[in-house]
Amino acid sequence: MPLNTYTGIVLRGANYGNYDKLLTVFTREAGKLTMAARGARKQGSPLLALSQPFSYAEYVAFSGAGRTHINSGELKESFYPIREDIDRLAAGSFVLAVTEAYLPDNEPSDEMFTLLYYILSYLAYSELSPLDLSICFMSRALAIAGYMPRLSLCENCGAAADGKKRIVFGKAPSCESCGACAKSGMCVSPLSLEAFRRMSFIDNKNISKVVLPPRVARELRGLLYKLTCDTLEKTFKSFEMITR
Repeated sequence: MPLNTYTGIVLRGANYGNYDKLLTVFTREAGKLTMAARGARKQGSPLLALSQPFSYAEYVAFSGAGRTHINSGELKESFYPIREDIDRLAAGSFVLAVTEAYLPDNEPSDEMFTLLYYILSYLAYSELSPLDLSICFMSRALAIAGYMPRLSLCENCGAAADGKKRIVFGKAPSCESCGACAKSGMCVSPLSLEAFRRMSFIDNKNISKVVLPPRVARELRGLLYKLTCDTLEKTFKSFEMITR
């Protein structure tokens, strides 16, 4: 059987059989794949380190019986420090889960792959706030996946967001100047709205410069989590565990 080489990040793993694992791996070359790691749960298995969530590795694999099987591989980065802090672990688990939920099977997304790699790197090896990184990730992921809401106009009444009034988000952004629009939804300050807009298109290398004021972080935490959950039609307990 022909062997293929993939560079990937493990999003999730599940035990099956006595010693095997089924992995959901986000690969740069082929998108999200389900990979079987035979014997990965055996002590001393060369696949043990390659089959943990967060693992960034090169996988040599073959296809057979409707499944991709890992033959061998080389671990490039484990992002191990994420596991040593409860907030970083919660944020990392959230980022993996959202990435998996956004990705269709077998469709590469270099933008999403690179974003995920940078966010995990910052979570593991920087002092940046896990909450700020999660907020920035949600902003970028919404834009990459094509779910970015329109932030310049009220979709209910057509009024412009002029940077002076608070914006009300329901199912769509709306403005305070319209009484009908402002009766329900989530109010967001112009400062938070501008932070959302800028983070949506920020270069990955500049994510390290994002430090959100506490009020902005509180507003965007609620807003972006709501938009993410509404878009994906699911909730994420790991995000609710992030405290800082």
